[in-house]
Amino acid sequence: MEVRSTKIDLLATALCAAQAEFTAVEKNSENPFFSSRYADLAAAVKMATPIVTRHGLAVSQLIGFDEKGETLTTWLLHKSGQFLCQPMRLRLVKADSQSQGSATTYARRYSYMAVLGLVADEDDDGNAAQKAQKAQKAQKAAEAAPPAPVATPGPQATTSQDHPALKARIAEHTKALQAHPEEWVKVEAWASERELSLSDPPADKLRAVERALARKVESLAKAAGK
Repeated sequence: MEVRSTKIDLLATALCAAQAEFTAVEKNSENPFFSSRYADLAAAVKMATPIVTRHGLAVSQLIGFDEKGETLTTWLLHKSGQFLCQPMRLRLVKADSQSQGSATTYARRYSYMAVLGLVADEDDDGNAAQKAQKAQKAQKAAEAAPPAPVATPGPQATTSQDHPALKARIAEHTKALQAHPEEWVKVEAWASERELSLSDPPADKLRAVERALARKVESLAKAAGK
């Protein structure tokens, strides 16, 4: 639930002036699981802070608690005393400090960019647009085609018999990745974004989780061998 001061006219005027000066935030970090890039919190703060302070604005983010668990409340403050604030639920994969840190970093990044109206730049040379066009064409073709017969599970289909082996491999990958704290934080952030428990993934996500972790372990092994 949003909370704000009685008046926000000065805050709104200052925010409008600041937004006129904002540029797109550079996508400076990489998601190893999906080979994509994103703008991390540090990049957003570095670009925005000189501008918001020049216009008498500031952003403050505080961790709190309510009856449902932990929250992050983001405050947009103006030097006049006017303010806006909005809480966000923190989605922890499990109850430990690493999961809390990952969830907090994720929430801070999204809330910070949202309250200031920031966007990340597009550095894929139009690939996203091309993919969207291809997806639309594929969807139209699928709608026009007659219903396909139900296929029997192939060799890559996950059955209940595969679950123990997949869980065992996930546990092995997890142990290997936890030996690299910096990389493990990224893994937990990835899982937190998707509300996945790495210790007990849903049955329909087992194979996808195992493959993602296996790719990360493989990339670390290659990096160590260089």
